[in-house]
Amino acid sequence: MKRSTFYCEYCHQQVSPRDRICPHCGRIFTDVRCPECGYTGGVKEFLKGCPSCGYLGEVHYPQERREEPSDGTSSFVMFEKKDSLPASLFWIIMLLLGATFLVLIYFYLSL
Repeated sequence: MKRSTFYCEYCHQQVSPRDRICPHCGRIFTDVRCPECGYTGGVKEFLKGCPSCGYLGEVHYPQERREEPSDGTSSFVMFEKKDSLPASLFWIIMLLLGATFLVLIYFYLSL
């Protein structure tokens, strides 16, 4: 039975499906993306191929960037989600939390 292999989207090195951080470049994995159809999901969904298109083929990266699997396994790209909060929203939330903290201290001291 053909097994899936996983590659880091950033350094293109082979990684274990159990890895949550790339041992080669240090990137954090949150999901797996099928290189054929773009379907995104958890590692367990991809262990027998892409649940959307059934892809079990190879990802083609330049040879100098990653090691080629020699045992006839398929490959998927593990990646970090890119739809995180914008930095400005983070700082606005932090400012509101800080202001709330100061107001609570003011009321506590005025009692």
